[in-house]
Amino acid sequence: MIGPGRLGGALALALDRAGWPLDSIVYRSNRRAASAIAVAMATSVPGLIAYDELRHTASPLIIIASADPEIAVISKNLSRMISSPAIVLHTSGSLSSDVLGDLKRAGCDVGSMHPLVSVSDAFLGADRFRGAYFCIEGGTRAVDAATEIAHAVGAKPFSIETRFKPLYHAAAVTASGHIVTVFDMAIELLSACEIDRETARTILMPLVASTVENLRTQEPAAALTGTFARADVEAFERHLSAMTPAVAKDSLRLYLEIAERSVRLAESHGADAAKTAGMRERISIAKRNLG
Repeated sequence: MIGPGRLGGALALALDRAGWPLDSIVYRSNRRAASAIAVAMATSVPGLIAYDELRHTASPLIIIASADPEIAVISKNLSRMISSPAIVLHTSGSLSSDVLGDLKRAGCDVGSMHPLVSVSDAFLGADRFRGAYFCIEGGTRAVDAATEIAHAVGAKPFSIETRFKPLYHAAAVTASGHIVTVFDMAIELLSACEIDRETARTILMPLVASTVENLRTQEPAAALTGTFARADVEAFERHLSAMTPAVAKDSLRLYLEIAERSVRLAESHGADAAKTAGMRERISIAKRNLG
């Protein structure tokens, strides 16, 4: 395991618990973090190796969990250290297996394996793979190995063509990171009602949870509720009047962009055409007024 950070550390711990022994953990600068991961393992006794001191490896399976900008450099360096062809996987979401080209030319079978789950802490994250999906692509043996790993940690693997990897990652960022950003905007709006941010977050969480539950069983158009599902132009006008003096212009602009998408969703689910046309026109006027 190269890169025992949040994701790499979580994956190392999950693999150890699943009976996949790690022979070594390679760290760049934080030996203490790497040591903590190793100590927490139940079955493995991995060696700790500083990346700058790595000279060769005979591991049959190598996982690179380093930051995206480092992966190509690591691939180039490893290609000169491999004593026998190995399976090499990286865990980047936005990079495909093509970034491991140097290792592929050295005879390795390369691929990528991206857990579609939010991991903010290595120790907490080790339990979050169960039931999550792993996006896998690359060479045949690499895909087979990544599929076994996913099953071992209780995840559900799926494969895409290598060329689609960045598009896949854009979907993941939209479903996770962008939701966090939109939630932060909702906190800003509720805070404008003279409610402190922490209380606003607490108030909004059950609403978010109920929406996620709806999305488990319904298409997005059916799960959409509220102003745009009803094509309620009057409520939308009240939103605009209240938001314009209360929040930053970029928040209002984001609200309007999302509103357009919500109108399309509502239309696809049978909302009144005259009402949605009126709302779309009002959104366009508001966007022009923003400049």
